[in-house]
Amino acid sequence: MKEISIKLTNAFGIGEFDHQFNISEDDNVIMIYAPNGTMKTSLTKTFLCLEEKLKPQDFIVNSRKTTWAITIDGEDIRSGQIYVYKSNDLRISGGVIPNFIDDNIAPLISSPKLYQKFIDLQKPLIQKLNIINEKFSKYANSKTFDFSKEVLKVYRKEDQEEVLDIPSSICELYKDSKFRKVIVIDGIYSDLFDINDTTIKYIRDNTELLLQKGRKRKPRRVDNKDRWIRLCEYVDQCEYIRSNINDIDTLRKGFLCDFAQKEITVIEDYVRTYDGIRSKLLNIIREINKDNWMWKEVISTFNNRFNVPYKIKIVNKSEVVLKRDSFIHLGYDYDDGIESSRYLSEDHFLNFISSGEKRAYYLLLNLFGIERRKNMQEMSVLVFDDIVESFDYKNKYAFVEYLADLKKEKNFVIILLTHNFDFFRTVHSRLNVKNVFMAERNKDRIIKLHPASYLRDIIKNKLIANISDPKFLISLVPFVRNIVEYTKGSESEEYIKLTSYVHVKNDTDGLTVKGLISIISSIIHISKKCRLECDSNYLDKLVEKADNVCNSTDDIALENKLVLSIAIRILAEKFMIKELNRKAVVCDCKDNQTFRLFKKYEEMYSDNHEIIKSLRKVIMMTSENIHLNNFMFEPIIDLSCAHLKELYLNVKSLLASELSLN
Repeated sequence: MKEISIKLTNAFGIGEFDHQFNISEDDNVIMIYAPNGTMKTSLTKTFLCLEEKLKPQDFIVNSRKTTWAITIDGEDIRSGQIYVYKSNDLRISGGVIPNFIDDNIAPLISSPKLYQKFIDLQKPLIQKLNIINEKFSKYANSKTFDFSKEVLKVYRKEDQEEVLDIPSSICELYKDSKFRKVIVIDGIYSDLFDINDTTIKYIRDNTELLLQKGRKRKPRRVDNKDRWIRLCEYVDQCEYIRSNINDIDTLRKGFLCDFAQKEITVIEDYVRTYDGIRSKLLNIIREINKDNWMWKEVISTFNNRFNVPYKIKIVNKSEVVLKRDSFIHLGYDYDDGIESSRYLSEDHFLNFISSGEKRAYYLLLNLFGIERRKNMQEMSVLVFDDIVESFDYKNKYAFVEYLADLKKEKNFVIILLTHNFDFFRTVHSRLNVKNVFMAERNKDRIIKLHPASYLRDIIKNKLIANISDPKFLISLVPFVRNIVEYTKGSESEEYIKLTSYVHVKNDTDGLTVKGLISIISSIIHISKKCRLECDSNYLDKLVEKADNVCNSTDDIALENKLVLSIAIRILAEKFMIKELNRKAVVCDCKDNQTFRLFKKYEEMYSDNHEIIKSLRKVIMMTSENIHLNNFMFEPIIDLSCAHLKELYLNVKSLLASELSLN
């Protein structure tokens, strides 16, 4: 058993969070359901900062002091123990996430033995290149030049093997120098082709002026007068410079050929050595490009599990493995099972795939980072923040199965954050997760985790099981009304009667709790031991229970939100009906009653801006909850109970004010 402790203050919007999680090898998943704006992204960014060795902070209010302590069995978690699942929209410190393509993929395509063999073969070549570099420094009259880089500027070919671009380019220079006799001025290379390209800029800006003869050539703008004077002298003294002033590459090539001719012995020795090992080097490159290492395994996992119309490949695999200083370039092939094509670039690829396919692409890139950690000895904490949004159901469940495989890894701890309750319940069920929590955030930005509810059948195991409490009985009304609508129709006596319990009708004031029990008992099975004996007035009991909820600290309970929603709407309707009656307006609504009353009230009392604002909230926050198909109840779980409490008290005060006027 291990304990993971997280303590945060003022971290990316989290005011305070303090929780200890107990995990084991068989129970290594922590699931947290958190409505949007609660804590998901804030916690994820905190972990990402620690992974990237940055300090978490509060970017909104900089004066707030941020503190953090994340420990495993009392020891501070280390950067190398954290892997945050990275998406394109996950940002820290105002910038984008690091280049995780290279960080994740490179270790899985490396072949240490072949790399070392490649380096060993090149050692004589590198020694000879060092000698050439020393001689070129003297030729250029500067130690800042790297001979190989200068050669690549004019001899590199697009179709040549980039891993061997330096020796290939030097060979090209050697061949060229044998057939090109160039006469140039000694010792001026560093002046003509300086590191900052100052002289080249002078040439390009003043080519016509330079070709004029005489000492009175004055350019439009010169930063260094002496340099300009020297340049004019070079043009006047050297016919090769003068005749190639319009072609900088040819000009540079002539000087390199001149150097090669002067140092033909060491250049020839380098080329001869390269020719002797070239075939062996190419064989290693071919072997690396053929050997897929762990890349093939990850790609296979992705292609077998997930359904996307594209294939990903590494374009410059051998270069990444052997040069070790190269970024990975990926290729993107379109393949929908019928036709195939190729995306021109990553931008072209990302612009034409759907949001779900884009998320699947980032999933693939992250798979490499996750797979790499399977071979590490120390514990890794993997953090996932709502990564299945925009996935279709096939890919969503494919990811659940992948999580099930990750759960088997003994050195992994998985922290799964989501605001998708359907996904939350699915993962809990498929993976048999014990550490499941629901997050709550209060007005002071303090985050509390509660053991998760509603993971099993909510109607049977929560509402019906507790029906002896009127609060749960009232919460059942929308669900039972749904059943009646589907089985008996909206014209049935039961449906019409149940409507009076959620809307203000002619008989609403006289409704009793006993009458509600009778209707619900006739529709669904209720155990005798759960029966409720209560003959109170329904509206009185509804207001009583709503008042109790307002005084409760449980802001997660679904039944609390349902009771508040029903009470809010009924009180709002009573207020609007009374106000419209004052204007002798009768609004007989057969459907969409709350909305129709609101539109009529808005028309008759257009100057009552604050009241209209509150009533509009009633429309937005309660309608979908009460008419909710209760087999899919996620929206009301996402809804903040604090907002419903505030709206209830507001609407209740409106009705009280209206009654006091009569």
